[in-house]
Amino acid sequence: MTVSGRDIVAKIAGAVCETQMRQFDRGDKAALLRAVFECAKAGIPLPPRCAKAFMRVMTETISGPGPHRSWDDAFGKPHGKHTKIHAKVQKENWRWRFKAETL
Repeated sequence: MTVSGRDIVAKIAGAVCETQMRQFDRGDKAALLRAVFECAKAGIPLPPRCAKAFMRVMTETISGPGPHRSWDDAFGKPHGKHTKIHAKVQKENWRWRFKAETL
């Protein structure tokens, strides 16, 4: 049996998606979007549990007076107040560059 790189990527993405769903169940709103992102990035379908949660949150947000008044309420704010996004991106880039040089 031959295992392709795509199979490995799909398996890893599925595991990451499950981890994100556990975090979502514990109250991390942004974890649901991270799970969807991982599946999309790997080109795999959403697991049923993830798809069901995503559909529920989207429906509650779109269809009116539910628990979510905005996308930020539904999925959490992507950045904290007064966050300088450009500086945050540069910090991440340097962090990975430093790790690669030390290997």
